[in-house]
Amino acid sequence: MTNETGRRALAGHEVAWLPQSVRQGVQRIGDSTHRPLMTGDVAAVLRRLKAERDPLYREVATIRIDTDRRHSGCVAAELAAALGWDEENRA
Repeated sequence: MTNETGRRALAGHEVAWLPQSVRQGVQRIGDSTHRPLMTGDVAAVLRRLKAERDPLYREVATIRIDTDRRHSGCVAAELAAALGWDEENRA
């Protein structure tokens, strides 16, 4: 998303943005050791990334679905509905 060429390439396409709060991100990531970017103060890293990237996601998103305190299946169902998918179109 940070690449301008990539953002331009998304024009005319459905783009889903699934934002989450910093608090939710910290809860989901926890003390993960498999995310090199998330070493140290996870909340501080997420706040910085959110400040940098949210405007870019907002620029290209055609669909926005908040994910805080929501089960992934509910988010997926909402996304499928937003895309107009029915049971026959799901993989």
